[in-house]
Amino acid sequence: MKTICPDDIIVRYIHFPAPTIHEAVSPNIDGTYSIYIEKNLSHNMQREAFKHAMRHILNNDFEKADVQEIEAVAHGITQVEPVRVRDDAELLKMMSRVIKWHRKIKRELVKHEQMLGLLTDAEREKLVWTER
Repeated sequence: MKTICPDDIIVRYIHFPAPTIHEAVSPNIDGTYSIYIEKNLSHNMQREAFKHAMRHILNNDFEKADVQEIEAVAHGITQVEPVRVRDDAELLKMMSRVIKWHRKIKRELVKHEQMLGLLTDAEREKLVWTER
């Protein structure tokens, strides 16, 4: 475990846009660390978030590559599930489904915008044509 001087830790209380993020920690170029803690958490939750960030610093996690293992250790989990690696064909299928879904949503959006009078027929045809 790493030894850290308290002067090397900078704590900032901010609001994260995602409600599931309670803290983030970042190494700084000068060797210090910045810990960002969600300002709307309770005092006890902020303490837990700080402890979690400190575990990452003390375990030297910024020099490790396996995020699953890093989080497992930080959360005290002993058994880490291996990450499933998908082959290229499976990834291409997934990407194709996402593109089709995106096109469908775009077509529906154009129809709704036209119904609301936000698009002319020419604008609508141009948008639909670029999606084909």
